[in-house]
Amino acid sequence: MTMRRIVPAVPLLVASSSVAADFAAGVEAYERGDYAMALLEFRPLADQGDRAAQFNLGVMYANGEGVPEAAIQTYAWLNLAAAQGDERAEQARTLIRQL
Repeated sequence: MTMRRIVPAVPLLVASSSVAADFAAGVEAYERGDYAMALLEFRPLADQGDRAAQFNLGVMYANGEGVPEAAIQTYAWLNLAAAQGDERAEQARTLIRQL
């Protein structure tokens, strides 16, 4: 079973923080299929600890969207988001552990 079968069912999170404009631009880019732009928007936010951006990067790495499909990167980003209380990241991380 590949990660593509697990994580795609988990939709991208929508931002609720003060960085909503950048996050929203990332979501819009992702929905257009412009994964390179989504990555440019999400990565700085994720690096700053935004759990929704961390979750979304985990999804992108799981699906190989704008980045190479990478189990370690998927797990790392989901783990960071889950450590901050993101329930969907926790669920996806648990599924990945079972692979």
